[in-house]
Amino acid sequence: MTGYRDSYNPPKKVKGRLTDEPEAIWTIHSDPETKMFRISG
Repeated sequence: MTGYRDSYNPPKKVKGRLTDEPEAIWTIHSDPETKMFRISG
């Protein structure tokens, strides 16, 4: 079954920012084996 979580495998790059931080490119990846998200930037 394909869903929202599965749409991040392969990883997607998004532009955004955290509170009080400059805008940056973030990579969001979902691991199908562990069913966990990984966010890096």
